Amino acid sequence: MVDPQHQDKGIDEMIMRELLGYLDQYAPEEADVIVMADVANIHFYQKHGFKLVYPDRYGMSRKG
Repeated sequence: MVDPQHQDKGIDEMIMRELLGYLDQYAPEEADVIVMADVANIHFYQKHGFKLVYPDRYGMSRKG
Protein backbone atom coordinates (compact mmCIF):
# COMPACT_ATOMS: atom_id res chain seq x y z
CA MET A 1 0.00 0.00 0.00
CA VAL A 2 2.91 2.36 0.70
CA ASP A 3 6.16 2.46 -1.25
CA PRO A 4 8.92 0.83 0.85
CA GLN A 5 11.03 4.01 0.95
CA HIS A 6 8.11 5.83 2.62
CA GLN A 7 7.08 3.15 5.11
CA ASP A 8 7.18 3.58 8.89
CA LYS A 9 6.05 7.20 8.62
CA GLY A 10 2.37 6.61 9.45
CA ILE A 11 1.22 6.98 5.85
CA ASP A 12 -0.45 3.55 5.89
CA GLU A 13 -2.48 4.54 8.97
CA MET A 14 -3.52 7.82 7.36
CA ILE A 15 -4.66 6.08 4.18
CA MET A 16 -6.59 3.45 6.15
CA ARG A 17 -8.33 6.10 8.30
CA GLU A 18 -9.41 7.96 5.17
CA LEU A 19 -10.65 4.82 3.43
CA LEU A 20 -12.55 3.54 6.46
CA GLY A 21 -14.01 6.99 7.10
CA TYR A 22 -15.28 7.10 3.53
CA LEU A 23 -16.76 3.62 3.83
CA ASP A 24 -18.40 4.45 7.16
CA GLN A 25 -20.05 7.47 5.57
CA TYR A 26 -21.03 6.17 2.13
CA ALA A 27 -21.06 2.36 1.99
CA PRO A 28 -24.35 0.60 2.75
CA GLU A 29 -24.41 -0.95 6.21
CA GLU A 30 -24.62 -4.44 4.67
CA ALA A 31 -21.60 -3.85 2.38
CA ASP A 32 -18.96 -6.57 2.54
CA VAL A 33 -15.54 -4.89 2.24
CA ILE A 34 -12.77 -7.31 1.32
CA VAL A 35 -9.02 -6.71 1.30
CA MET A 36 -6.18 -8.86 0.03
CA ALA A 37 -2.97 -8.81 2.03
CA ASP A 38 0.28 -10.68 2.06
CA VAL A 39 0.80 -12.77 5.18
CA ALA A 40 3.22 -10.26 6.70
CA ASN A 41 0.54 -7.52 6.71
CA ILE A 42 -2.51 -9.44 7.90
CA HIS A 43 -2.08 -7.95 11.38
CA PHE A 44 -2.34 -4.41 9.95
CA TYR A 45 -5.82 -5.07 8.59
CA GLN A 46 -6.89 -7.04 11.65
CA LYS A 47 -6.14 -4.07 13.91
CA HIS A 48 -8.52 -2.04 11.72
CA GLY A 49 -11.39 -4.49 12.20
CA PHE A 50 -10.90 -6.88 9.29
CA LYS A 51 -11.23 -10.59 10.02
CA LEU A 52 -9.89 -13.60 8.16
CA VAL A 53 -12.70 -15.13 6.10
CA TYR A 54 -11.38 -18.68 5.77
CA PRO A 55 -13.00 -21.23 5.94
CA ASP A 56 -16.23 -19.39 5.10
CA ARG A 57 -14.76 -17.94 1.90
CA TYR A 58 -11.75 -18.50 -0.30
CA GLY A 59 -9.76 -16.00 -2.33
CA MET A 60 -8.38 -16.79 -5.76
CA SER A 61 -5.91 -15.21 -8.15
CA ARG A 62 -4.79 -15.81 -11.71
CA LYS A 63 -1.86 -14.31 -13.52
CA GLY A 64 -1.43 -14.24 -17.27
